[in-house]
Amino acid sequence: MKCDVFISYSRSDIKVAESLCGALAAAGVDFWIDRNIHGSANFLTEITGYISSCKVVLFIASAASAKSEWTQREILFALKHHKKILPYRIGDFSFDDNIELDFIFTNVQWIESEREVITSLEKLGYCSQCMSHVPNPVPVKIFKIGDYYNDGVREGVVFEVSDDGKHGKIVSMIQSKDELEWASDDSERWRYIGADSQDSGDYNMAIVKSRPGWQSKYPAFKWCADLGEGWYLPSTEELLAIYRNKDKLNPKLRDKIDNEWYWSSMEMKEDESRACYVSLTYGYTGSTNKNVNGHVRAVHIFSPLYFGF
Repeated sequence: MKCDVFISYSRSDIKVAESLCGALAAAGVDFWIDRNIHGSANFLTEITGYISSCKVVLFIASAASAKSEWTQREILFALKHHKKILPYRIGDFSFDDNIELDFIFTNVQWIESEREVITSLEKLGYCSQCMSHVPNPVPVKIFKIGDYYNDGVREGVVFEVSDDGKHGKIVSMIQSKDELEWASDDSERWRYIGADSQDSGDYNMAIVKSRPGWQSKYPAFKWCADLGEGWYLPSTEELLAIYRNKDKLNPKLRDKIDNEWYWSSMEMKEDESRACYVSLTYGYTGSTNKNVNGHVRAVHIFSPLYFGF
């Protein structure tokens, strides 16, 4: 459990964190970020291990992290172990509810852009491919809905994108060869576990991955995870976004996506034995028992992709 830079953030700021991770990776920074839900079986061991071994704690300071019990603990633990704190501020906020952090960050020199973060880490010697002194910044690829995406590790088609075209989501080019169950274990398929986000499949995936032995109990989720780091079973709204933009999708994918309905990662709070699905043929939604076999495709969030990296 070693890294140069540990990222402390609130899950409410996941899009900012993912964008920052893209910039850090492009600059060759050795970093670690917790992508799982707090409270998983090995959460405390991982967090304390990485903070203890890191050189710098990069704190994404926001209204959400200012109120987060976990981020506050991470910062206080880092200070206890004499770690350097790099404070990256996004938006306006205060530490009014936490006297200790309010004192710690009084009159601090905030960092307020990704480039300032890279410059600071470069000065500290933690970048192997730094870009901060390049006269013309390395250009970023701009995407639109329907574009084919391949960064050498992940392959898919863009179905959702930010206004600037630098961030978004891709759907996998492939789907599960066989239809899979949402939950196959007799006890788990009758249990409500809290994977009920209509918008964030990433959140639902983290909930599932916090369940002991989830790989053998949740086949649809395991198939997505097996594609690699960051892939997850999409939420209902993410599947509907794919359906709404189906006509714009790259032909490599569009002609292969009409297979009736696909599993959503969202379970039914009102009926713990059922999970949601979306028809990518007709655009309707519904729910069925978790042990029913269904089609599975995965989604991945992408951050800025730099030319030449």
